[in-house]
Amino acid sequence: MAKEPIIMVGAIEAPKDEEKYNKWYNETHGPMLLKYPGLLEIRRYKLVTDAPGQPKYFNIMVFADKKALDGYTNSPERAAALEEVKISWPEGPAKVQFAGKYELIKDLKK
Repeated sequence: MAKEPIIMVGAIEAPKDEEKYNKWYNETHGPMLLKYPGLLEIRRYKLVTDAPGQPKYFNIMVFADKKALDGYTNSPERAAALEEVKISWPEGPAKVQFAGKYELIKDLKK
């Protein structure tokens, strides 16, 4: 099988200031993370219905392959983005309720 993209997902609680959080993630944090060469895209989703106890935001980060994902953890791009988080959000931007890394087992398309 050819090298397939690997995803890292995160489910995030709604932060106290959602407008500030979304602006920051879209204009600062996300672009900083995307400087890492092996990170192909970040897809951000917001819960469409009110569902108490469910995380409001869900992120999918798509990496070129497992090697790219493995290198991301200790990359200077990720380190810089995490340092910037401490400046913009000293109390932390939002709580991650769930995070995981997944490989493709089958791609079903219409």
